Amino acid sequence: MKLRIAIIIALLSIAGCGEGENKKIVLTTGFEKNEVFRIEDISCMKPEIMVYLTNTQNQYEQVYGEEIWETSVGDVTLEENVKDIVLAKIARIKTLNLMAEEYDVTLNEAEMNKVKVAADEYYDSLSETEKDVLGIDKALITSLYKECAIADKVCEAILEDINPEVSDDEARIVT
Repeated sequence: MKLRIAIIIALLSIAGCGEGENKKIVLTTGFEKNEVFRIEDISCMKPEIMVYLTNTQNQYEQVYGEEIWETSVGDVTLEENVKDIVLAKIARIKTLNLMAEEYDVTLNEAEMNKVKVAADEYYDSLSETEKDVLGIDKALITSLYKECAIADKVCEAILEDINPEVSDDEARIVT
């Protein structure tokens, strides 16, 4: 109890620092086991992040070799940078899935079949050891593919009203 009070006091004092700045601290409880983050009612679980991290790791190693992880720029290692990139990617996918209802985006039967085929192919390519280490099952992989497909469709819906052409007058403006 004393530790909780000390943490709350420390957070409140941090929030009070900085004149004229509006700072917002949100304390959240009730995370499930292995839940990494939550955006509204969509959660990201550790096995999901493990799949994305493993895939990204494999891509980097195929292109640059296993030694790439020894690379660093200043105080930041490539490994830390990739973790941040993957976390941001998953957050974007989850956010776009939250926006799917707003844009009335769903997957039709043909798209769902493609998702299932791709998920089955990916899942079957993994060894039993990989499945155990990642803590995944076929339902999770199917869910990840479905989320990515929905996120792509939401992006398309958002961008369809944007005119990518730039007029000659707009092209002459320098900002």
